[in-house]
Amino acid sequence: MQLPDVLVFTNTRTRKVEFRVYADATGATVHITADPASSVELWKSAPLIVVVEDMATTVTASNLPTTERCGQAVLLTSDNDLNTAAETGRAVGASYICHHPVGVAWLLSQMMHAAYRGADARQLIADAQTTGN
Repeated sequence: MQLPDVLVFTNTRTRKVEFRVYADATGATVHITADPASSVELWKSAPLIVVVEDMATTVTASNLPTTERCGQAVLLTSDNDLNTAAETGRAVGASYICHHPVGVAWLLSQMMHAAYRGADARQLIADAQTTGN
């Protein structure tokens, strides 16, 4: 599997559709999953990880490594209780908490940055494979 720019954990149909639209708008490659166990390598290497609140408990229970990753993790939530959002963000190892829908513009800018970082990473991998290093 090719390294995606953005790894998204959600099981909500609406969020899946939204992230496909966001991917088209930003040029980012997005891998959407509801299975943290099958995404350990992507978790470690994706430039941006988005955990949507519907998957927060599942991601936390999966024991994905919160310190062994290259990218930033974001909790996407619509919870208006800041204390709950902060607790959930800490539990999933998020660097940022993004409130939906208010923070979507910020999230899109993060996805564009991830697309650049992902393209650079894929080029480095391709160069290393070509030279045998």
